[in-house]
Amino acid sequence: LETRDDERLKDEWNELNDDERQVALECEALLSESVRQCVFQEDAWYAMRRVIRSYKTSPPKRRIKEVVLSLEELAEFRLLHKFAELSQNDVQVRDLCFQLLNTWRAIQFNGYDIYGHPIIYEDAGATVNIFADIENVALETLLAGRAYATQLLQALKVHATNTLPLRGAGPAYNTIVPPILKHVYIVDLKALRLTDLTAQVRKRFRFVLTTLETVYPEVVFRTYLINAPNSLTFLWLIVSSWLHPTTRAKIRVLPAGRDPERIRDHLIADGFPRD
Repeated sequence: LETRDDERLKDEWNELNDDERQVALECEALLSESVRQCVFQEDAWYAMRRVIRSYKTSPPKRRIKEVVLSLEELAEFRLLHKFAELSQNDVQVRDLCFQLLNTWRAIQFNGYDIYGHPIIYEDAGATVNIFADIENVALETLLAGRAYATQLLQALKVHATNTLPLRGAGPAYNTIVPPILKHVYIVDLKALRLTDLTAQVRKRFRFVLTTLETVYPEVVFRTYLINAPNSLTFLWLIVSSWLHPTTRAKIRVLPAGRDPERIRDHLIADGFPRD
């Protein structure tokens, strides 16, 4: 793995500074004991650091409210989906996890970038078809499946942190072993048809997207929308309005028909491995 003096990496790798630690203490004082225990479980994977930095642009009082709300929802989410039992390899929870993940075959793991971030590919057309199957796939099932998929991504980041070699973080990073907290997300829009995005599909998708963004803030390093059709403008106006500004800033749109070599050079410059 490589490191660079990149503000995005400092935000991910550096430990909390003095001001952030003060914010963390104020937030902890507002949390119940059960929420604190849940948030600081090892498989919650730096939840406090991620949440505090996700809302760093908010005014101080609002920031504390947003952080506390996010952590409370994370704790409730973890209890609802039995993540603690999953981390202990509970047979029933593990079987349910595999069953739900089987629905999301449109999501694939494609290795790591040069910083250790897992690279995830998703076929947007196939995903929309799942959201559109209202008769057979309940909203709660959609959310649960995406929850387990996201938790699996967290496990990949733990694995990357503990096993991938890191070549000298250098003085720019005040942590000995930088944790991998984020992933790269590639969404392929080639098979997506706007006619499939009915009002009901958009409603279901918005619920899942906004829930996961609250529960798992600051888990994406960069999102690429590839093979974007000309009609993306309409779609983007809808989806972007649901996202936090910090999340929107990490999204790159790569239109269909663009020179593959230019796309490749762009991705390599942004941290993708050459091979």
